Amino acid sequence: MRKLFTFLLVAIVLVVSACTQEKAAKKDTTNSLVFVEGGAFTNKKSNYYGKSVTIANFYISKYEVTQKEWTEVMGFNPSGFQGDDLPGRDDNLV
Repeated sequence: MRKLFTFLLVAIVLVVSACTQEKAAKKDTTNSLVFVEGGAFTNKKSNYYGKSVTIANFYISKYEVTQKEWTEVMGFNPSGFQGDDLPGRDDNLV
């Protein structure tokens, strides 16, 4: 009898915990840009090997661009798997 009670108690706890999980929080896009400090470096991995390159300060998004955002700017969606909240595919850019 004690084993049955323990089993039922564990089963109830598992069912309740699975049902009460909150949906994944949506990303906060109100402050989604990150500041990147620019600087100078010597290029060692391209056709400009050995040349000094200076990059200005800039901001970049914390998150990947979604297909919806891409379509709003570019006017088309080249992704094979369609979905507004999915990240875009970049294999067409290579």
